[in-house]
Amino acid sequence: MVTDQTWNWTDWGDRTNTSPYVDWDDKIGGLTAFTRGANKDLLRLLLRERDNILDPKAAQADDEKAPRTRLERLEACYAAIIEQALERLNGEQFNMPPFPKDAAYTDQNDALERYFDAIKQISTIPPALTVEQPDDAFKMGPDDAVLGVIDLGIALGQRRTRRRDIAKTRFLAAWQQSAPRQYHRDSQSQPYLPFGHELLATDINQAIADYTHGTHFDEEGFNRATFSEDYRRPLGQRELGLRAAHGTHILDCAAGFDPDNDYRCPICNPASDNDCPDHNHVEQRRIIAINLPARELVGHSAQYLEFFAIFGLLRIAILSDALWELNKAKWPKKAVAAMKARGADDPPTEGFHIVVNLSFGKQASARDGTDPIAEALDEINKARHCENLRPIYLSIPAGNENLDRGNARKEIPAGVGAGLRWRVRPEDQSANFVEIWADYPKGSQIGDHAPLELEITPPKGPPLSWTGNVTPQLRYLCNGNGEAIAALYSFGIIEGDGNVDRIGYVLATRWTQMMPSAADMGNPPVLSPAGDWAIGLRNRGSGSMSLVASAQTDQTEKPESVTNQPSYFDHDDYKRFDRAGRELDSYSYPLDKSPPEGQDAVELVRRHGTVNAIAKNTWTAVSAGHRHSDGRMEGYSSTGIKGLSGSEGKIIPGLPTASMPSRDAAGFFGRLASGSRDGSAVAIQGTSVAAAMMSRRLMDLLVGETQPFVPTPKIVQLQDLAECEDKRARFPGLVVDVKSGSGRMDLPSFDEDLGRFNRGIRKRRCE
Repeated sequence: MVTDQTWNWTDWGDRTNTSPYVDWDDKIGGLTAFTRGANKDLLRLLLRERDNILDPKAAQADDEKAPRTRLERLEACYAAIIEQALERLNGEQFNMPPFPKDAAYTDQNDALERYFDAIKQISTIPPALTVEQPDDAFKMGPDDAVLGVIDLGIALGQRRTRRRDIAKTRFLAAWQQSAPRQYHRDSQSQPYLPFGHELLATDINQAIADYTHGTHFDEEGFNRATFSEDYRRPLGQRELGLRAAHGTHILDCAAGFDPDNDYRCPICNPASDNDCPDHNHVEQRRIIAINLPARELVGHSAQYLEFFAIFGLLRIAILSDALWELNKAKWPKKAVAAMKARGADDPPTEGFHIVVNLSFGKQASARDGTDPIAEALDEINKARHCENLRPIYLSIPAGNENLDRGNARKEIPAGVGAGLRWRVRPEDQSANFVEIWADYPKGSQIGDHAPLELEITPPKGPPLSWTGNVTPQLRYLCNGNGEAIAALYSFGIIEGDGNVDRIGYVLATRWTQMMPSAADMGNPPVLSPAGDWAIGLRNRGSGSMSLVASAQTDQTEKPESVTNQPSYFDHDDYKRFDRAGRELDSYSYPLDKSPPEGQDAVELVRRHGTVNAIAKNTWTAVSAGHRHSDGRMEGYSSTGIKGLSGSEGKIIPGLPTASMPSRDAAGFFGRLASGSRDGSAVAIQGTSVAAAMMSRRLMDLLVGETQPFVPTPKIVQLQDLAECEDKRARFPGLVVDVKSGSGRMDLPSFDEDLGRFNRGIRKRRCE
């Protein structure tokens, strides 16, 4: 390995609110996707504030009475949850990530502070949802359901998102998070939003009418008018300009319907009416969309995903709650009586059924159930339980990183070491990150000697060997000009008792290639060297140590771009291919019903443990992917790992919930659903598609609930259903639960007719 002694590591310095997950232009600052070193006193204060808010009899510190109505209490509580999440992300509480200035509420530097001030002064509920006579676009029944979709490139005008009257949309609202704030027809600035702009159902219906000429719908004009497609701004949305848009495809898989279809239930009776209790018609599936900012803003390593997703999750919650309160006073007594009859509580559980689809994930994290998104969902559902409202369910993918060699884990005995080669690839125009987590002896405190010895040798530059304290610190690797090209961060996870539970390291590097702009010619960009980073780890403690290393998710700034080259671990024991040249999955798939054989490495670089780091929650459905024709698990579908803490009955952290079809057959790529333009169909594969179809299955389960409400997570019922469907399907081979979860599920209830794109493949019937 070539070293250059003109390159040097700086001394360790204290790290406060800095993050390795940053754009290197700023180098320090922003939010982090992993830090757990939040101010515990502040968190306890916020949680206490939440409890006070939810108690109608409680009084505020200034002797003002707590909010009186349920909606007011929930609004205040949700605001406290957002503040808690921002503190958990270890960013400055009122700072936003790099963001278009014209999309921020007031000035970029104080946008969030102004937003929280606005919450105290005004409601975050749009005026259209508080009027005495609301528009028919917001009319809903007690058994209706809300599907929230948090994604990129969600088309708002396509036919498969319309109501039976195709002039009207099924969208209740769509938050365009990076749209400019001043484009609404009546120039409303919407101070109840911290950034972007929100289109309500009435706005979308009006835009559909404006861009419909006879039988022709001007989708191009509609998309530009709603800023769903924006080429005028450097950070505008571009996804809908491609053949396939991720959010549009996912939304169709989760909630797409042909409004011309009468949707008589194909299972009960072809002649049954549209009020089948188990398969409700299109009008009952309403949509709230959160159109995330362009990928440049979400980040190569999804470093700002939690920031935008948590705001979106809370927005879906408050809009759904407001719509419930708006509609329930207008329901006939018969409908109210039927709702009460199904309630197991007194008063009966209220609120619409809500499923939120988030077809995103990440690899690197503590993987201990403390992810900010998972914790925010827990807090939301605690608040909803106090207010006797139904919980919100989240549907996410297991991940597509099973074969990416980005996961290493090992139990290291005392005095023993392990070595990793982290390969940073050439011509990579994205930053790279690797996380290392190690358990600490119980009772460890800040300032204690760290039992993990770390040695890092870059492709160019001197090695770094360090064993220090748990105190958060950082140091840089600088080139001969003194410019930082890599950084090493250390931090400890501090539990509520003040003790340190584990220590973490993050090694971050700059890009290895960057094309200079015309203005930068003569001042070349600062680059990190490509090649192998040797990472040595040694346990200097008195007991064994559980060690996990993860190369963080890496994505391009532009869809279908090749400017990023994901980093990975290289190890001699990891076998990628079998003798025939096929990629090895975690397990074989014998077609004679014999038990699958493990094909993964025994230790260090492994496929086991690659499941989405967000996937640790009672209210979360985690979907793996399999081939519909023969039940074979897809090789890219991530593999779980058993033995993580936090199990609740059948819900086992670290494992998928179940598997959904993410590919039709060996000769058919992916699953067909809507393309970026109305009337088109494209095939996309991946566990993101499986998660979207799981959202539809979960929604079927919720709206088909005719028995008294039981406060048991529907995730367990999904698992029971998966076991049943796997057995009845009579697939030729068996699977292992760490790949498939509780089993391989069938397609959603309705056979979708995509016209000339329909392949004619029917769902597997359970006779």
